[in-house]
Amino acid sequence: MNTWDQRFSRSSAYLYGEQPNQWIASALPELPKGAKVLALADGEGRNSVWLAEQGYDVVNIDYSQVGLEKAQHLAQRRGVAIQTEYADLIAYPLPVAHFDAVVCSFFHLPSQYHALVWQKVIDAIKPNGYLLVQVFSHDQLPLNSGGPKDPDLLYRLEDWQNMLCSMQNQVLQQCQTQLDEGSLHQGVANVINIKSVKQEWCDNEH
Repeated sequence: MNTWDQRFSRSSAYLYGEQPNQWIASALPELPKGAKVLALADGEGRNSVWLAEQGYDVVNIDYSQVGLEKAQHLAQRRGVAIQTEYADLIAYPLPVAHFDAVVCSFFHLPSQYHALVWQKVIDAIKPNGYLLVQVFSHDQLPLNSGGPKDPDLLYRLEDWQNMLCSMQNQVLQQCQTQLDEGSLHQGVANVINIKSVKQEWCDNEH
C-alpha cells in the first residue's frame, strides 16, 4: 500500500472535502456538454465528480486505488458517472490531443519530473483546450494550511513560465488564498493559479 493509499484509508471522510477546488470551479469556462475533461491526480474525486455534474465526460487518473474507490462512491452518491484510472503519471502515456480541458489541484511531485509530466499533460490537451491548475508555491513551506514539507515538491512561478511557453496564459499568478478543503487544507495558503489555453498552431510542437 503506497503513501496515498495509507492516507486515504485512515478515514471514511474525504480528507480534502467533497466540493471542488474553488479556483477550478470559478475559473473553468463553460464547455460543451459531453466535453472530455481530465481531472489529474484527483484522488478522492472532489473535482471529477463536480465536473461530471456539469455534464462533462470525466476521467480521474490517480496513483491511489483507495482514493479512486472513494471517488466512485462519491460519484454514485451524487448520481453521476466518472471514469477512474490507476496510474503513475510519471510513466503513464497520456493520449495526445484528447481532452477539452485538464484540471488539477495540488499535484506535487519531485522537481526532476516537472517538465516531463507537465509536457505530457499539455500534449494531451486539444487545440483551444484549457489547463487549470492550483498548486502550492515555495512560499507555502512555513505555513501549516497544507501541502508537502519537502521544498523540492513545491513550485516556483518561473518553473511554470518555462513549462507553459507554448500556451496562452490567461492567468499565471502567485498569490495568497484562504483554503477550506476538508481537514488537510485549512487556512491561508500561498499558491500558484494557472489558466492557460492550448494554441492551435502549437499542437504537438515544442
